[in-house]
Amino acid sequence: MANKKRHIHLLQKLQSGKSLSRPELKELERFEGKKLPPGIVDTQEALARLFSVSVRTVQNWTRDGLPRNKEGHFNLAEVQEWRYRRNNKRKGKADESGLTWDDELKRLRAELLKMKIAEDRKRLVPIHTIKAFIVQLVIEIKTKMLGSPAPSRFS
Repeated sequence: MANKKRHIHLLQKLQSGKSLSRPELKELERFEGKKLPPGIVDTQEALARLFSVSVRTVQNWTRDGLPRNKEGHFNLAEVQEWRYRRNNKRKGKADESGLTWDDELKRLRAELLKMKIAEDRKRLVPIHTIKAFIVQLVIEIKTKMLGSPAPSRFS
């Protein structure tokens, strides 16, 4: 019953031409059953529950630049990426692009491996070249055998 009265109060406030605050708008959206897309959270309390932290922590994150969309909602993927970069920067591991030293080391090792593979591929000989070589070798052996005198049976 209290929810219904609150809903009516918010609607009357809108009809009278008064503007609603952000929390009142969110409250009105909840009353009207507006569903958010998957992966989007509308309140700091919901975000705190999902990340198993306190509401105060989410408020601190917001102060530190936690990303929000234009409606003020939180995209969980963006929040997770923001937290990952923030934690790595705090540990002194990340550079300005957000890559950690471990990520950079893995990238360089992969690049080195690609270079070694490319070098090894140049050492390999295509099969058609090998077949041509074998055919030429057989022809030379046959020619030499036919040109030499036949072995005697009675030697």
